[in-house]
Order: sequence, then structure tokens, then C-alpha cells
Amino acid sequence: MKATLKIDSDANGNVNIQIPNFKPEDLLNTKDYILIFDDLERCSIIGYINFFVKYQFHKVILIANEK
Repeated sequence: MKATLKIDSDANGNVNIQIPNFKPEDLLNTKDYILIFDDLERCSIIGYINFFVKYQFHKVILIANEK
């Protein structure tokens, strides 16, 4: 993991960006998270994505560029 940001916006258009306190055990409860994976072609993280689909019941969209 390189970075984690928490971005909140309200109805008035105000944006609040924070670096949250992150603990590795937080990855065990990903219910309210949006997970973003990058560089799929250069690393073998498909097994991790499969874990989130098969055991955490997340929906996954993979976007790739063949170039």
C-alpha cells in the first residue's frame, strides 16, 4: 500500500482531505471502503482481489489497457 486518503465533501461543496489513522487489521473489515488496485500487469495481486470477491462478497470492476 502506498497511500490512503479520506476525502469527504458536503452539500455546500466543501472538501475535507485527511490521512486517516490506518492499522493493518483495518483491512479485515472493508465493508464501507472503495478498493482501488493498480499495476495489475506488473504484480500478482489477482489472488487478493479474488479474496475480496469470494469471501468478502465485494463487487469488482477491472479496467485495463492492452497497450
